[in-house]
Amino acid sequence: MEKLLVRVAYQQRNTVHDLVLNPETTASGNFLSLANNGRDFYREFQITGRYQIGRQTLNASYVSSKATGDSQRLQSVFRKQSAGVIRANARGSASFDAPNRFLAWGEFSAPWKVTLMPVLDIHTGFPYSLVNEAREFVGRRNDHRFPRLHSFDLQAYRQFRLPLPRSGR
Repeated sequence: MEKLLVRVAYQQRNTVHDLVLNPETTASGNFLSLANNGRDFYREFQITGRYQIGRQTLNASYVSSKATGDSQRLQSVFRKQSAGVIRANARGSASFDAPNRFLAWGEFSAPWKVTLMPVLDIHTGFPYSLVNEAREFVGRRNDHRFPRLHSFDLQAYRQFRLPLPRSGR
């Protein structure tokens, strides 16, 4: 029996009044100011399909998205792996922004009762910022992108029973 399922989805999230940390310099010295004027934006359009024939399943998904936000959100500045350099706030692409993503995965029966589960992931590279020796931004924040990512994973498994002795005999 053949089955085809297609799903189309749209999602948008806007965050306002996010806490933002900024270094300030005044006549009385340097200090950090905390304000609630931060904002983030995320939008995605997704189309996903599943095609199933018996126990064989193939799934595919394409997502077009955009993610922007403030660089000095409080939770971003004080991360566990943070290097402790606090720069002036700037808006730009979020560090997880991948505007185009294609994902395909499936589950297929193979000989000898083996099940194969392949996953193909292709997406736009994540953004990054250039910094100089003083760890200052060179150009705009997250203005460059890593190369496109291509990833293929394959999992193969086979279920079997272990002959364990029964207790009480």
